[in-house]
Amino acid sequence: MILPAAVVCLALTMHYEAGVDPLDGQLAVALATLNRAHHRQAQVCNEVFRPGAFEWTAQIPAGPGKAQMARLKSTATVAVSMHDFTNGATHFCLHTAYCSWQDEMIFLGRWGSHNFYKPQSKKGKK
Repeated sequence: MILPAAVVCLALTMHYEAGVDPLDGQLAVALATLNRAHHRQAQVCNEVFRPGAFEWTAQIPAGPGKAQMARLKSTATVAVSMHDFTNGATHFCLHTAYCSWQDEMIFLGRWGSHNFYKPQSKKGKK
């Protein structure tokens, strides 16, 4: 069961991380956030606000307007119950940037303006 607070945390993460992306990019960010929380066995908001997890939480800028927030919450609610088309992504990085951790991850694809990754198998690299 997803709590209303988790939907808000997902909505804000989509807004700040992928607000200008098309729907698939926003959903991919939400799915990666859900996967990361599940992987760490954490509640969604605890993972979103874990120090260093998401840059936007260090200094929260002005939030979305009321209508935009309603749309984001609706999209976040869809993400919670949809098939994970990211194949287990837990991390994402702007496709125009290099993230120091990306070489240790498995590249899964690009949605919106981000490349998505997941940790390599502990049994060996895939």
